[in-house]
Amino acid sequence: MSNILIGSSRSKSTTAHSIQGGYQMKLFRKLSLAGLFILIFTLASASQLWAATDLPVILKINQYFVLYTHPKAPYLDNQNRLMVPLGMFCRRLLGANVEYDHQTKLITVNFSEKTLELTIGSPVIKIDGQPMKLDTVPVLDNGHVFIPLRALINAFDIKSKWNSQYAYVQLEDDRIMKTQTILYMEDTTRAQISDPDAFIPVSASLDVYQQAGQNTKLELITDSRNISEHDLVEGEEDIQTYLVYDTGYTYETPYSWQGRLRPAVKDGDVLQKRMTGQLMPNDTLNYILYWGRTIE
Repeated sequence: MSNILIGSSRSKSTTAHSIQGGYQMKLFRKLSLAGLFILIFTLASASQLWAATDLPVILKINQYFVLYTHPKAPYLDNQNRLMVPLGMFCRRLLGANVEYDHQTKLITVNFSEKTLELTIGSPVIKIDGQPMKLDTVPVLDNGHVFIPLRALINAFDIKSKWNSQYAYVQLEDDRIMKTQTILYMEDTTRAQISDPDAFIPVSASLDVYQQAGQNTKLELITDSRNISEHDLVEGEEDIQTYLVYDTGYTYETPYSWQGRLRPAVKDGDVLQKRMTGQLMPNDTLNYILYWGRTIE
């Protein structure tokens, strides 16, 4: 993990500098879930492949920005409605039960004792059997189902709001983001958090590199703006990003590890961070989460 202070949007004169940190990987027992999608990288024999993807910053769930969900990040459709992947988003983030009938194109999502039904290509959804019409439709994209986030919000009474200042959708609900993996990751946080929303990712990108016969290398680059409304002294920054796979996850070194350096960041300045991870053969990058916090 490396950090680079790249300056402010308010025309301040800031000297860029970089420091070195690290990351750790925690492994947990592989979850066996029906409908698990497999991440496939197509390579020519004995060749190298670099793929750089910009990740949209348009969705925040509780304290986490969701930067990526397999097979692709949440996106805005032609109706300007936020779409999310059915399997990875509903199962792995919300913790819902999901069924999909390939013949009828019927989607069923069960969560919090309520049932949502959708059909590919139809704007009509059913919530506990009661029909409702949306202004966009679920779609099938390269074999993967994407559904309107609004359908989940309406069906399960999830509190949502639009952050007009930074242009993202915020979901807030104590029932969601409670899957085994996320709770396990949160258990690594033992520091006293002083501000859970001190930073916002203004941009993010994912570079993928693979050489024949080797693991796939991932590099996540994030630019984070200090929005805490005060200058942060050295030692306060504790931005956490999580690369979550089938077999484990990568995160930045814990607050107690002496090798992690935390630069001072002035109000409004942007801090660039780089995190690397590796995918083992037949492993899958499930999702990427970001938490822009500070510690005492």
